[in-house]
Amino acid sequence: MAGTQVFGRVVALVTAGAAVAAASAALAATADPSQMALRPADLPGAKVAGRAPKARTGYVSSYERSFDLGQPYGRSHIVYVSSGVEVAGAVAKAKLDLAAVRTVMRSSKGREQFAAEVVKSAGKGFKRKDLTVGKPLTPQLGDEAVELPLTLKYKGIRVYTALTWFRVDRVLSLLYVVGARAVVQADIAKLTSLVVAHVGEQFVPVADAPPTISGTAQQGQTLTATSGTWSNSPSLGFQWQHCDAAGASCIDVPGATTATYVVASTDAGATLRVVENGTNRFGTASMQSVQTAVVT
Repeated sequence: MAGTQVFGRVVALVTAGAAVAAASAALAATADPSQMALRPADLPGAKVAGRAPKARTGYVSSYERSFDLGQPYGRSHIVYVSSGVEVAGAVAKAKLDLAAVRTVMRSSKGREQFAAEVVKSAGKGFKRKDLTVGKPLTPQLGDEAVELPLTLKYKGIRVYTALTWFRVDRVLSLLYVVGARAVVQADIAKLTSLVVAHVGEQFVPVADAPPTISGTAQQGQTLTATSGTWSNSPSLGFQWQHCDAAGASCIDVPGATTATYVVASTDAGATLRVVENGTNRFGTASMQSVQTAVVT
């Protein structure tokens, strides 16, 4: 697998020439890039060839994990996979860098410069004529994607590879595969779908502190809910609930979905609480306040 080893050395070049902009906000610590990249469980029987956090200017965190596959994967007979993710502080940053990659790869001059860097990195015995760079593709992966197919000849061996950059929200990902056959889209789509799912798991709303209620639990008085704190920027909404005197058997109060609630006569002898729901594109989470005192 000498050709595989050579191509394993050029992964770091894939974002060469991309524009760099400052991330606009710190990302919550709940987003763990090591859990976004492909995991060993995604490729049963594969050997982890390398793993490391990969810092890059303008990103909050990043990670790369690579695999040697003992059993060829898919119709492409993939034998090597590298999965890298970079987490930006804002969606705009990830969009900007993917746009820069797209611009470079759509340019024949840009692809030639990229090829020159690949040849330079590969070292002795590898010449430009041994590398064929295909035209970029735009597969429907994540929110947007760019794929660059390449083929190399190394010591009489023909090796097929593909570099796929794709964005999911504020995460810029790279999937790099090497196969014994021409890389087919179905294999790329399956592997990238695993990364997309992992990103979604990390970006679901996370409740860090519950909402609170202020005011007096008396009939006719107005109670006010104050939002708790959340990670992953969800949209928030309230639902007031009527509970028994012990704070159990809680049921939704119909229509009570704003930050304020006027205590009704039917609440006498009961307690009240508010549930806050956090929703973003990746899912929904809820947390509730402590109960009020018994309504008088």
